[in-house]
Amino acid sequence: MEQNKLSKRLRLGSYSLVLCAIVLVAVIVLNVIVSSLPTKYTSIDISPSAVTELGDVTRDYAASLTGGVTLYQIASSGSEDEVVKTLLRHYAELSPRITFKSVDPVTNPTFLSAFGAENTEENSVIVVNDEDETRFKVLPYTDLLEFYIAEFDDFFSYGEADYYYKVYSTYYQTELTITEYFKGEQMITSAIDYVVSDDLPNVYVLTGHGESALEDSTASMLDADNLIIHNDFSLILQPSVPDDASVVIICLPTADIGADEAAALSDFIDRGGALLLVSSYASEIRFAEMPNLMSLAGKMGLTAKNGFLCDEDTNHFTYYNRQYYALLPTANTYGPLSLLDGAASKTFMFLSAHPIAALPEYDGKAAVTALLATSDKGYIKLDTSSIARTEGDETGEFMMGAFSEMPEENGGGRFVWYSSSYILADLYANRDLFICTANYLADRETSISISSKLLEETYLAPMSEGRINAWSAVIIFVIPGFILAGGFFIWFRRRRR
Repeated sequence: MEQNKLSKRLRLGSYSLVLCAIVLVAVIVLNVIVSSLPTKYTSIDISPSAVTELGDVTRDYAASLTGGVTLYQIASSGSEDEVVKTLLRHYAELSPRITFKSVDPVTNPTFLSAFGAENTEENSVIVVNDEDETRFKVLPYTDLLEFYIAEFDDFFSYGEADYYYKVYSTYYQTELTITEYFKGEQMITSAIDYVVSDDLPNVYVLTGHGESALEDSTASMLDADNLIIHNDFSLILQPSVPDDASVVIICLPTADIGADEAAALSDFIDRGGALLLVSSYASEIRFAEMPNLMSLAGKMGLTAKNGFLCDEDTNHFTYYNRQYYALLPTANTYGPLSLLDGAASKTFMFLSAHPIAALPEYDGKAAVTALLATSDKGYIKLDTSSIARTEGDETGEFMMGAFSEMPEENGGGRFVWYSSSYILADLYANRDLFICTANYLADRETSISISSKLLEETYLAPMSEGRINAWSAVIIFVIPGFILAGGFFIWFRRRRR
């Protein structure tokens, strides 16, 4: 009898041992399988703005890659930023041509010196062309971030935001409302494009005539699209536009260009170059007093009309901030607008615009197309003491964005003109259109325009201290107590048998 009981216990023990072994092997196999799965299945981004999820622009670009690139995250062991790490893994999963590697500068101190980045901060990213390692781009970690300051209603770099924070907190005893955004996807996709592109377009910004400089935020967006910006370009100091120029930008001039400058820009157009002109209504500026600039526009079949542009159609105007008269132009999805995703449904808002017109007796070769225009109820106010339409105001449909292009046999030169400074403002789709226009004129097929994403942690709703204590007691005492009581009950019943 005792021998049967012992045999039975041995069999049960053997079954238990085998079962435990099977479970252990299953856990190991499952762990191996899960660890080999792509990050998109094992790391789910539940942040409100999905900071590590890659968008269509990046996916399409990765699919078009013909050369290999490697993305290096520079971080000592245990100090890896998980957002950056997950993002880079997602890139590597998009294409076999993209590789992700972590580099510990402590154990590999010579790695950074090869890229002149010895002082690069933790969690910076280096993007390297696999075929030519001399083509690389270093992205400091702080460049992957930008900061929105509510009091200024604008975005700033880490250095700028830190400066304003210190100034206002120290001298004004005021705390600024600063929100952190992550622009890693924008910067990394742009860097990949930079290291694999054979020919990056050069954009020259004309100066010397009271022009406005491009704001840092606009210049940064152009730089992110890998347009090489040359500020302070002067045709007074050199006789011609450089041969490597793709686009010349003339931004809000307050005085006329010289005759020699106009001739140099005209020659640039004849060579297939592109001009981007931004002007704006100002009562003290008369375009008739800018004959050289107007002769350049006239070469492309365009001219300016003095006056403040208005519209009677209620769908084509509004009041910005409830006080400034603003036009809502109709967009023609053509030329530069073809690069703007969903352009037909975008909203543009122009303040202080003047009308652009096609020359009535033009005998040149350029073809003129309206990009942005009023309704057919537009009108021009020469006297702005009142913007209500009165008898004598010129009426009709007027352009505030125009595109003109020479045929290929005549050089293929192009000219885009926007008649409001607000094309440069981060207002609705305005600045996106400006960036797309620069890309279009530079013969870039697409703009790498990717919005920053809010870095925000999601927390469960806060509980009161009493509820926290109650749940702690349940987890620490009640649940283990039930388990122990159940185990004791089973043991006691088996012993009585």
